[in-house]
Amino acid sequence: MVGNNEVYYSGGVSVDEAQRLGDFLKADGFFDAIRPKSVALSKSGEAILVSYFYEDGQWNDPAIVKMAEEYSTTLSAEVFSQQPVQGLMREISTLRIRRRLNPRTGVSTKAWARDFDAGAKAYSEGKFHDAEMAYRAAVKEAERHESLRPQLVWSLNSVGTTRLNQELTDDVEPHFQRAILLAETVFGKISYDVSYALDELGRWELTRGNLPEAEAFYRKALAIREKVQDERTPSQSEIRSSLISLLIDRESFSNALELQELEVTWMKKPGTDPAKLASGLRLLGWLCWRTGKYEESKKHFEDALGAFERTSDTDSDEFLTCLWQAGLMSHTRGEYETAEHSFRRAIALLENEKDSNGLVRADFQEALADLLGDQAKYNESEKIHQQVLEQRERNLAKDHVAVGKSLGRLGALALQLGRYPEAEVQLQRAIDIFEKSETHVRRQLADCLHDFAHLRHIQARYADAEKFYRKALTIREDVLGIDHDQVARTISALSELYSDRGDYAAAEPLSIRAHEIAKKRFGEEHPFLLTTLHRLGLVQLGQGKLDQAEKTLRRALEIGSKTLGYQHPYLAESQNALAVVLIRQDRLADAEPVLEQAIKSFEAILGPDHPQLIGPLNNLGSINQSRGRDVAAAEHLERALKMADKLVDNDHPYLLPILANYAKVLRKLNRADEAEKLELRCEKIRSKHKLDDQPSGSVVI
Repeated sequence: MVGNNEVYYSGGVSVDEAQRLGDFLKADGFFDAIRPKSVALSKSGEAILVSYFYEDGQWNDPAIVKMAEEYSTTLSAEVFSQQPVQGLMREISTLRIRRRLNPRTGVSTKAWARDFDAGAKAYSEGKFHDAEMAYRAAVKEAERHESLRPQLVWSLNSVGTTRLNQELTDDVEPHFQRAILLAETVFGKISYDVSYALDELGRWELTRGNLPEAEAFYRKALAIREKVQDERTPSQSEIRSSLISLLIDRESFSNALELQELEVTWMKKPGTDPAKLASGLRLLGWLCWRTGKYEESKKHFEDALGAFERTSDTDSDEFLTCLWQAGLMSHTRGEYETAEHSFRRAIALLENEKDSNGLVRADFQEALADLLGDQAKYNESEKIHQQVLEQRERNLAKDHVAVGKSLGRLGALALQLGRYPEAEVQLQRAIDIFEKSETHVRRQLADCLHDFAHLRHIQARYADAEKFYRKALTIREDVLGIDHDQVARTISALSELYSDRGDYAAAEPLSIRAHEIAKKRFGEEHPFLLTTLHRLGLVQLGQGKLDQAEKTLRRALEIGSKTLGYQHPYLAESQNALAVVLIRQDRLADAEPVLEQAIKSFEAILGPDHPQLIGPLNNLGSINQSRGRDVAAAEHLERALKMADKLVDNDHPYLLPILANYAKVLRKLNRADEAEKLELRCEKIRSKHKLDDQPSGSVVI
């Protein structure tokens, strides 16, 4: 760390020599006169190297430069027993050497400085090849004289940097490694010049795709920079930022978070650019989100958005990124109103900004449509997704992965709305696109495979459904890890599939695992827990554990009512399941209003002909029949059967409970011919599928 009015020493300098220099400078009024931050003392061969650190604007003041030149002669004579003294002028804001003085070595630096300055000029103009040639000439000049070892270090580092900036990765490492060996001798192992070479070696390995090796170099560079520089020096922050980016690329989010927390702590000190602080808080919020620290994430995003507002930097890409990430985080947490506000604000900003092809705005619109879909606002969601698809098809290839994403979203919505042929076409198109694309879209492929499996599940094509669920699960576990909520989503769906097949031994551990993942990821009050509890309740129902099933489903409804409101398909599904539990307990009076509410919700949200109504209508028909209301029962069961006949083949076992219930009611209404036809269908289904006689009753669909 560089402090005020202090002398630091390394590179073979003794404590006594440093003390003598400090005493001399203090007695001479040196610090009072020119007010440098500090002086660093080291050796190069026989020469004493004295580095003067000044504030910006002082290092190149002619009077100060002249004074430093004269001081080298004075220090040689009065402090260092006629040893040659070389002065180095440095600017404290960057700690880069700005001007080099060499009055007592007996060697002129003019030729070296000419080449080095030519390299610096070409570098500043972006002419990296010309800069490299000039820096190579500076290397040759510095190699001629033992006393120019510091200049050789700087020249070698500069050659390596210009090579990297030309994206030339050969002949890079030798320059930096040689610079490190020389710098450790000239300046000491804990020095800026050593850390500079290590930092650039990290960038070199990163360019070559060697992420572990790059991380090792960055960490070494950062460890040195933290010791030799003020903690808020930009160059230290730059290394830390490079390391954080690398860790994110390696998906080492916990390690990246640790460094970003340190970075933001330093950013909060006086003197930091407010816009930079806002960006730092944004990244900190994102890393907290990725590591499951949701409360911290929410706070950091709120602080970041506030910081952007205070800087009036609300038209930058960073602000849009902050709105995007904050919106996704809020969506994940089930805070739908907050998420919607973030997405709509970004969309409004992009409508007034330069977004020539509208593709950036389309990304935000897609996120908004996803959010609306999760709130059961299906018509609005579908309209926006269709607009996004049209925008992408106008500007991208037909098989572009972004087009595939839109098709997948529309297929999932068509599935939710009961338009199954349409859903199948769109999901299959999306799957075809993703399977032909690079591996980075495997997550999107898994989403579509999951939805396609759900389609086959609804159609009671259980073998196909299991196959696609398993494919989706394999990809999600590989890409996202075994404890991700999307993994839990597929596991939970598999448990329901096994429940529908009557395999409760296979369903139970899956439903429990999915629920445990959900609790670990989201806590006890989140909309996703409604789904995992619902499916756990189905398993308990199938096992005849009616008291446990009732408790589980009531807890699901409690969470859903708090987080989703009182009209949502997920709530209606759990209401139907709870009603079945109550029917099995002969609590028909309790079950009836629950079913009526489920039917009302499904009709309001999905329309009067949606297949989700089949189960509740059958169950309400069964209750009406048991309570002697045969006409009403017949109406509900007829309606359920018409929907079911459109959903599956006419000899599918799925139809048995509805056919049996309806036939029984028709006999009581003296409609024997109609009842007999339904009973014959039942017999054919049982015979074809080799099923034992199954009693009529309730059904969960």
